[in-house]
Amino acid sequence: MHTDKNRQAHIKNHKGFTLLELMVAIGIFAVVSLLAMGGMSHVMTIQKESQTRLDDLNRLQMFFQVFDREITHLVNRPVRGEYGLQLAALSSTTSDAVDGIEFTHQGRMIPGQSYSLQRVAYYIEGEQLYKKIWPVLDRAEDTPSYQQMILNDVTEFNIRYLIETSPGQLEWQESVYDSSQLRGIRIDINRHNNNVYRIFSVHS
Repeated sequence: MHTDKNRQAHIKNHKGFTLLELMVAIGIFAVVSLLAMGGMSHVMTIQKESQTRLDDLNRLQMFFQVFDREITHLVNRPVRGEYGLQLAALSSTTSDAVDGIEFTHQGRMIPGQSYSLQRVAYYIEGEQLYKKIWPVLDRAEDTPSYQQMILNDVTEFNIRYLIETSPGQLEWQESVYDSSQLRGIRIDINRHNNNVYRIFSVHS
């Protein structure tokens, strides 16, 4: 008799959840899950944006490194354009009459020969920074060129030239006519409302 009473008391003291309690528990679990998913989504969004910014920064740094290497090896070698006109060794407009910069630089070394020369140009088109390369220096009308997109979302690409106007007298100018007087180049790039600039030394 006592055993039955004890069993009933044990069952009574260990009864299961009621339907209302289960619904409340499920509701709390759902809210916590949604909060956790929202937090995870926010973390993933931040991580994606950070990776995008890092990739952009790497591309910008790569452009500066390549440009620095090329302008350091600037060569005072004018070229013949598509229509037979002579183009300066360095010009503040491209041969397509687009604002930018076009110049001749020393390229890679050809085995058994001297270093090769290469003609390149940098310019903006549709908020994208492009690099154009010609396979030869003196080109004909049908000479192909190769275009490479360097950076996107570029709202401004400004170039200024440090000119030695007289011995010991330096002045920043918007254009250059004689590369032998060029002592430095400043490039300003505006992307995502952030302006980044760098100054390059030029040894003419």
